Amino acid sequence: MHLLGSEHTFPSAETASREGIVAIGGDLDPNRILNAYKKGIFPWFENDNNLVWWSPDPRMVLFPKKIKISKSTKKIINQDYFKVIREKNIKLELINNEDSTQILTRDQHLVEGLLSGNKIYIIINHWPSRYGGEERSKPFRNKAAELNRLIIDSIFQVDYKAKIFTIGDFNDDPTDESIKKILNTVKYDDELNSPVMFNPYEKMFDDGFGTLKYRGEWNMFDQIILSSNSLKSHNLNDFYFDGAYIHLKPYLINQSGNYEGYPFRSFAGGNFIGGYSDHLPVYIIPVSYTHLTLPTKA
Repeated sequence: MHLLGSEHTFPSAETASREGIVAIGGDLDPNRILNAYKKGIFPWFENDNNLVWWSPDPRMVLFPKKIKISKSTKKIINQDYFKVIREKNIKLELINNEDSTQILTRDQHLVEGLLSGNKIYIIINHWPSRYGGEERSKPFRNKAAELNRLIIDSIFQVDYKAKIFTIGDFNDDPTDESIKKILNTVKYDDELNSPVMFNPYEKMFDDGFGTLKYRGEWNMFDQIILSSNSLKSHNLNDFYFDGAYIHLKPYLINQSGNYEGYPFRSFAGGNFIGGYSDHLPVYIIPVSYTHLTLPTKA
């Protein structure tokens, strides 16, 4: 196994292990990543401390010039429903209390844009994993929640009527401290006031639904959380939230075997098994007073 140092070079992808691992270590310096991509190697977190560089075989490869886009998709693209005004990566600083080292984790990405001409803010998340146990890793997700709440509050300071959507894989359920207390979310829209966020996925989670399964139990890590001004009861001018859903189709679920009823994942035991993901996608429906209904997926 090749251990990366300060140099940005990589061994050949042909040296990959049976699981597809080429190297470990290093960092996410843009030059390093570009060099990796040129060799068909990509980074992925084995846990929040170690980077693992992969080149699995077989793998899916997309050739942009050969992608065929359906007429219906082209029609949506050409409508120019969403236009980015500006975007920014906001760094989440995490320190390991045991040895005072920095923990590698993902930024939170803030996008300000126009949805059918109406300004919205989207915060894209992938919070620290539960590697090492839920309780041991909980402080890291709480830190992510604190940063997320800070971003939300800073938007409200300059735009108190802001339509904010914080979306992604939070690695916590809607009832966990990071979501419920720190982000300050509610289950029902009639409990809302300005700084509180509405989480439509809490009710689904209470009803036994989820987006991933672990040891036979559903978790709801994937969520779309909204500010009050995204709701019809608080907004009569442009568009409003009209429902939240989990995209649950038979082809996304294992139909037999030990993991029957689980999401049909792409990899298992380091091998590509032909599935899609170990998480189910979620989406909401915003309805415009003057335009067509548009789906928004996490």
